[in-house]
Amino acid sequence: MDQIVAAGDITGDGKTDFFALVGTELWALIGYHGAIISSATRLMATLWDERDILTGGDVTGDGVADLIYRTDPDATLRLRKGIANASGSGVDLNSPASGANSADGTAS
Repeated sequence: MDQIVAAGDITGDGKTDFFALVGTELWALIGYHGAIISSATRLMATLWDERDILTGGDVTGDGVADLIYRTDPDATLRLRKGIANASGSGVDLNSPASGANSADGTAS
C-alpha cells in the first residue's frame, strides 16, 4: 500500500474503516477490529497514483462520510461528497469512488 488513512466508522458497523491507495487504485478497508479487516473493496482502478488522500469522514455535516484528496501536480484539493447507503447507516462506497457518483455529481 502506498497510503492508508483512517476514516472512522464510515459504513455504520461500529468499526473503524480506512481508505487506501495501492498504485493507481483506491480501496476501502472495512471493519477493523483488533488485527483484522473484515473486507477490502476496490473503489476505483485508475488515476489514484496522481492523488493523495487527506481525510475521510463526515466533513460536510450531513451525517455521511466524504473524501477529501489532493491532485498532483497542481496540488488542488477536491471533495467527494458521500451518499448514504440503502440502510442509512453509512456511506454508499460507490459515492466516494468517482466524482460522477458523489452527492453533487461532480466529476473530479
